[in-house]
Amino acid sequence: MEVVSRGFAGLARHRAFMKAAVAIDGCHIRIKAPSGPDGQCYRNRKLFPSIILQAVCDHQGRFIDTYVGWPGSVHDSRVLWHSPLYRQSAFPPPGHFILADGGYPCLQHPLPLITPYKWVVQGVGAQRFNSYHSRARCIIERAFGMMKTRFRTIFLKALEVHHTFVPHVITACTILHNICLSAGDIVVQDDELEDDAPEDEGEAGLEAVSGALWRDQLSAEVSALEEVPPDHNYCYQPSIEPAQQTLLMDDAVDSEMTQTSADHSYSPLRFDVIDLKMRSYKHPSSGFGHTHSSFGSLNNDSYSL
Repeated sequence: MEVVSRGFAGLARHRAFMKAAVAIDGCHIRIKAPSGPDGQCYRNRKLFPSIILQAVCDHQGRFIDTYVGWPGSVHDSRVLWHSPLYRQSAFPPPGHFILADGGYPCLQHPLPLITPYKWVVQGVGAQRFNSYHSRARCIIERAFGMMKTRFRTIFLKALEVHHTFVPHVITACTILHNICLSAGDIVVQDDELEDDAPEDEGEAGLEAVSGALWRDQLSAEVSALEEVPPDHNYCYQPSIEPAQQTLLMDDAVDSEMTQTSADHSYSPLRFDVIDLKMRSYKHPSSGFGHTHSSFGSLNNDSYSL
């Protein structure tokens, strides 16, 4: 978990996100509209029939948990409320939180969700927090984009299977996506496959404790100045002997006459690859054929199917 947390802090480029465990979002999978009166339930706000994939991923874009099967007309927060991730509240570990977009409520209990401030936000601090938050959270959108690009024949058009079988197809794609990432097969996301803007926080029925105070603390940490070592003396200037001053001046003249551009190479922050134990199981059906898959806890063990 420490490696993943450092990974999210690296994505956000701020230490305030050292307690981020995963990022969560919903994705609409285009399907053929089912016949009958229930067919209209699958039409989402963009008026095409879909099934919702709710997924969480780590800092490298590997899916940790998926929940598939709800019709496209259902709000993201309602899907979350019915998911095992929310009901069981077994993840993340205490003290860590999940990054989510504005389509979810900001919660602290039973599931710690940290969302951005609503627009238009008041104050520069909230805007700065939203910027850092977006940098870290967007990894889940990139994960969706990579998966859709990798399996273009499946996601570029409506799935040609019965809607009750769609969750099994999507779950298989998420597992294969993880295998490809573990093998170093990384694809570039197509711009045309990017997810649309997040929904408004329309569902307010979650029985939970608000995480607004926790978010305010993170925002204050983002806006705080960097700490200066207590023994640092800004007025201190080391004394230089006259002989040393002459040598330094000579070196400066020689350097100015023979100065060439030096090549600088910068090594990006390296994160160790986390292997995941993967296990999948079918969630009890509740009318729409939901499928829930959990790809195991974050650890350093070898992973196998």
